[in-house]
Amino acid sequence: MIDDVEILREYGPQGPALTKSVEDAALSALLDEMRQPGASQASARRRPAWRVALPMLAFLTVITCVLATFQMGTSIPATAAPLIQAEAPTFPLTIEALPAEFPNPTFNKDSDWEAVFYRAEGRDLALFVATTAEPLIDARTVTVGDRDFVIGQNSYDQVPVVRWTLSTGKIASLNGREGFGPDELLPIAASTSENPVAISPALTVLPEGWQPITWKTDVTTYAASSGEELTVMAETSELDAPSFSDVVETTVQGNPAELGRSAMGSGAWTIAGTTSNGKGFTILADQGFEANRLVEIAQSVQIS
Repeated sequence: MIDDVEILREYGPQGPALTKSVEDAALSALLDEMRQPGASQASARRRPAWRVALPMLAFLTVITCVLATFQMGTSIPATAAPLIQAEAPTFPLTIEALPAEFPNPTFNKDSDWEAVFYRAEGRDLALFVATTAEPLIDARTVTVGDRDFVIGQNSYDQVPVVRWTLSTGKIASLNGREGFGPDELLPIAASTSENPVAISPALTVLPEGWQPITWKTDVTTYAASSGEELTVMAETSELDAPSFSDVVETTVQGNPAELGRSAMGSGAWTIAGTTSNGKGFTILADQGFEANRLVEIAQSVQIS
C-alpha cells in the first residue's frame, strides 16, 4: 500500500529539501498536540508515533513547497519586463553664451563621464561632467557671481581648463583648444546653466528597469542590469546600418518599416524605419525580445 509520503514524492510539487528546522518544528507541533488534555491515549497506543507523525510531516512538506515556490516567484527575462514610459536621456548643462562659430554639438557618454563637444574651423570646446577630476596645473580660483571657478591647465596636454562644482556634487570642466585662453573660457563657463539638454536619438518606451548607458554621435544604447542591450541609431550616424534577413514589413509611427533578424548569425533583432518627423533610424535589439514588443518600442523613437 502506498503511504502519504510516497504519494507526495510521486505527485507532489517540487520544492526545496525538508530542512532540519522545519522537521523539528513539525515534531514539536505534533508532540504539543498529543499532550493536549482530552487527547485519546488509547488511539495513540493503537497507532505508533511514526504513523501519526508521517501524515503531518507530509502535509508540512507540501506547505513548505508551496510557500517556497510562491516566495521565489517566476523569473521574468529583462526583455519581457513590462513596457513603461521613460524620459529621454539628457546632458546636465547648457552653455548660454556659446560663441556663434559652434552651431552643432556632439554629445558623448561613457561609464563614468559625459561630455559635449563643439568643433569649428581651427578651434574646439569640450565640456565634461564627471564624478572626479585630476588636479590642474597652475590652478587659481576666481569667483564669478555666486560660483567659484578654478582656472588652470590639464596635466597631460596643458590645454586651458575652467572647472567648477555642480549642485549635484559632480565636477564640470570646460576645455579649450587651438587658440582658447583662460580669459576667453571663463565667461563661457560662467554662462552655463544646469538646464538639461535632451539627447538624440532617444526611446521613450522601454522595458522596466532599462537605462541609457552610453551615447555617441547619433547612437544611444540602453541596457538591463542583467546585460541585455538595445541600441538606436539615427540615419545620420557614422556607423553602417546592419544588414538583416527574414524581413517582415510593418508600420512604425505611420511610416513603412522593416523588421528582421541580423544577418550576422547572432539572432539579434533589427528594425529600420522613419520617425513621424521624417528622421530615419535603425534599432538593434537582443534576440530575447518578442517582435511585437520591439515594434512598440520603435513607436517611441525620438530624433531631433
